[in-house]
Amino acid sequence: MQPLRFFFLLSISLNVSLVSTLAYAQETQAVLIWSAFNGEHNLVSTSLSGKGSDAIWSEPEIIYRSENQIVTPTLVKLSTSTTLAVWSEFDKGKSQIYQSSRNGNSGKWSKAEPLIEDGVENLNPNLVNDGRGTLWMFWSGNDGGLDDVFYKTRRLDENQWSEKVQLNDPNEVPDYRPVAELDEFGDILVRWQTYDFLSGQYIEARKVIATEPADSQWLSKAKADMKLEDITLPDYLPRDSAVSLLFPTNQAAQAIRLD
Repeated sequence: MQPLRFFFLLSISLNVSLVSTLAYAQETQAVLIWSAFNGEHNLVSTSLSGKGSDAIWSEPEIIYRSENQIVTPTLVKLSTSTTLAVWSEFDKGKSQIYQSSRNGNSGKWSKAEPLIEDGVENLNPNLVNDGRGTLWMFWSGNDGGLDDVFYKTRRLDENQWSEKVQLNDPNEVPDYRPVAELDEFGDILVRWQTYDFLSGQYIEARKVIATEPADSQWLSKAKADMKLEDITLPDYLPRDSAVSLLFPTNQAAQAIRLD
């Protein structure tokens, strides 16, 4: 009877693990990511699970450690069970963009890999899943001069990114800090900061990138997107660090900067 008992206990263990993973995929309302320093530079994440007043934030988890300064982290949902983290990291006077992914609540984060290495500075990455199989990444970067806004794309079922494309028109002012979301037609709406000589201050610039037409089902789901005021943030978030909030089920505004 001992082998039967072992099989029974193993089945319970596997079922509990499966239920935990499915619960994460179905009930996670929001995920936070931020950088922190405690002798070394860390990426920290926590998730909000449950419904209504029963929703609780998980214990903060260090998902990545580095000797280099980490800034402007963000998240994007690739599928029901897979999340991608992207951030900038300073090393030897340059800043590069790195990525790491996790499949499921019980899975580990993958080894960090460089994503954008060219140029001198690459900062403020922001990603959006267009819901039609394509991932878009925007960021600001330069070769030692003024910042411009760039983007790349890749199919979700592939690992190959496209060549980078400059989004803003050529000019003699900085363009930086892009934020992307899907508009009411399912197109990519990108907003960023640019300097305006007439007003003598930074203003918001916008550009829409047309994509494949969105179906009626997508548009109806977008109306139910969660907003910042729908949740209560944990009280342990740092005040001096960039924080990004991901709503995994959102169709339009998927990741929000809180800094």
